[in-house]
Amino acid sequence: MSIDRKTVEKRLGFELPEAYCEIVARSERCEPYLESDLKRMLIENLQLRMTPRPAAFAGKPWPPSFLCIGNDGCGNNYAIDVDAPQAGVWFFDHEADEFEIVAADLAEFVQQMAPLASIDYRANGSQPLQSDNHVIARTDRPEESVLVPITLEEWKSLVERDDQLEWIEFEERKHPFKAEEIRIPVYGLARFQSGTESANLQWAFGRLWNRRGGLETVEKMKAIASNLEARFFPAG
Repeated sequence: MSIDRKTVEKRLGFELPEAYCEIVARSERCEPYLESDLKRMLIENLQLRMTPRPAAFAGKPWPPSFLCIGNDGCGNNYAIDVDAPQAGVWFFDHEADEFEIVAADLAEFVQQMAPLASIDYRANGSQPLQSDNHVIARTDRPEESVLVPITLEEWKSLVERDDQLEWIEFEERKHPFKAEEIRIPVYGLARFQSGTESANLQWAFGRLWNRRGGLETVEKMKAIASNLEARFFPAG
């Protein structure tokens, strides 16, 4: 699936800043800090908007006017505000759970990050996702699922109609320091139960997955994929 500037702007709902487009046109090599591939940039932005934790960014959703231009490979993101480009380049620190300005503009940002950029990033980033999970997606590559997503509403509707599926949105685990079970909220989670086999199926980023379920789970996921007009990708 090819992605051009008009497609990105239509999907994100705003025009791309000319300063960013000029840098992309010059093929500046600052990946992953500044992503020059429009498809990968669009995927990252759609994933941020579709994060399984709706209040994951300083207690709020990803700001609608923020264009994520790259990341640091450690779960933190760089962005510019298309409504206030003069504000500079923002950095979201997921550990501190806050945004901060790290460069006055894109030119300064590129100058800062160019010495840190990996020359191998583009080749590595183009490789298919190697997953230990069984996955259901509507795209030819599971990692591109946000481009043609299975919506949460579709998934919820299917669960409600299927007697073998139960909406749970939590996982039970042992407390690491106490001898008790605890429930951990998991957005978009349902349980499949058939005979003696039980498996959790999770929705996120427009796809569904399960951690290497048994034969019955695999067959169920194939049926779900068919119902959702999607594809089943086995683990491995």
